[in-house]
Amino acid sequence: MQEFDQAQLEAVFANYDGGVPSFYDLSTGDPSRLPESWEVVAASGDPEERKQAAFAQWNADFLGQLPRFAAAKEEALIDVRVIDVPDDDHPWMMYAFECIGGDLGVWTGFSPTTFGDNDPPFFDALPPSVQTFLRTVHAGFAAEDSESFGLTPPQYMMTFAEWMDFPEGIPDWENLFTWDCCDIVDSRRLVRVTGIPSDVDLFVSPDLEVGQAIRNNGVELTLGRLFDELDQLMAVRLER
Repeated sequence: MQEFDQAQLEAVFANYDGGVPSFYDLSTGDPSRLPESWEVVAASGDPEERKQAAFAQWNADFLGQLPRFAAAKEEALIDVRVIDVPDDDHPWMMYAFECIGGDLGVWTGFSPTTFGDNDPPFFDALPPSVQTFLRTVHAGFAAEDSESFGLTPPQYMMTFAEWMDFPEGIPDWENLFTWDCCDIVDSRRLVRVTGIPSDVDLFVSPDLEVGQAIRNNGVELTLGRLFDELDQLMAVRLER
């Protein structure tokens, strides 16, 4: 039975500066560091059991809005492992998929205990099912860069103005785009929830309807449904 092994784990983190990760060992690890719901994933020696145990924690009203990713879960998911990263006090849950071209594609699910004491800016602009996922399942679910192809950890979510190092607002913001998609939204009221660095940004805002999102591809802005945009971003990663 195929599983995600130590050699593959080290290959994923080959360019990571935080040290060599390893699979979490329940017999030697500090149990207080591990969410109770993760114990069965960490303890199991069976990839199928690990996969089922991991996704049993996902709220159905969130996963059900991501049909392409949900299909990939059934068709391309290889394994789910709990890993220890030397420079992080909190274990990560790593989901390993086989991409269409045969490469390995991984997502990191962060412990809900890392959500933080405060909500990200304009958190209520996210649909309730997304909020539930981030609070109770994974406080961030993204590629190994911790921000792309999924949901950025809430502790790193910020307005686009802050993201671009213009906390008082991006200069000449109104004229950077044609804004054919919708009314102009202040850069201080757009929260970047995910994307692909230097390629795509996905924003929510209290000035949009809950469930809507603005996509920035560097050329134009488009208004769409958050779940559709998120599902597409996640599918792109599997098409390599």
